[in-house]
Amino acid sequence: MTFDGGAMPYLGTPMSKLFLDATQFFTCGKCQRKYRWKAALQRHVKYECGKEAQFFCSVCSYRAKHKSSLLRHMTGRHALRPPFSVY
Repeated sequence: MTFDGGAMPYLGTPMSKLFLDATQFFTCGKCQRKYRWKAALQRHVKYECGKEAQFFCSVCSYRAKHKSSLLRHMTGRHALRPPFSVY
């Protein structure tokens, strides 16, 4: 099963369409990376696949593709607590 990154609503979708068993995967149409969860593939297409890091640390040169990774970096590495800008 491949996914091209288009909008695909999942509310009301049977669980069998959102999660595949251990022998099946949702595959990225661009890089062939495989995921067991459809949501993980959608996150990959939206933030990672072929994209530069879009979240930057305001203290050092760290860059992240996910906002949560930058938040973890800021709180762990620089001991900063929100609110702080992560854009």
